[in-house]
Amino acid sequence: MSKLEKATYVSLILMSIVSMSLLLERRLRPARRPDALTSLDRLVGKAVEFPTAPWGRSPINVVLHISSTCHFCNESTPLYRELSRLRATAPNIVLYVVTRDPLATMKQYLADRLIETDGIFQTDSPPQGILATPTILLVNSHGVIRRVFLGKLDGNREKDFFAAVKDQKVAMAAPGFRD
Repeated sequence: MSKLEKATYVSLILMSIVSMSLLLERRLRPARRPDALTSLDRLVGKAVEFPTAPWGRSPINVVLHISSTCHFCNESTPLYRELSRLRATAPNIVLYVVTRDPLATMKQYLADRLIETDGIFQTDSPPQGILATPTILLVNSHGVIRRVFLGKLDGNREKDFFAAVKDQKVAMAAPGFRD
């Protein structure tokens, strides 16, 4: 066996070992949270970059960032309908929708699903650059984000969401309040 053949075999064996170790490392290590989720955590306590909403109207402003073409938004319709009912019975809760869809499309989408809101805002750039739909922001009367919920909420996260809305009716009004 020549030196070139030996070097080739050694190189192939080393490459196989490196490849196998990388494969095992990816399989055995727990997945990290996507950057989108961790960046959402950093939004709590920051002012919403969506100045046209009348934040001072209510101590609790719920902002839904949804799309008429998002299947997770469609699957979340019962949650939004329940939120719409809660908003109708609790005058200190205001519900806004932020969307990239044309206003007429979103109005029809909400009407078809029996979801009433206090305002629909069409924008090319959603608040804080949040691109994922659905996203729910709880915003206080000063326009400061207090909680962020990303994606379709399962049963436990729905309970957390409604608990956050109900438990923070008074606390969310204070500008220095932190979750």
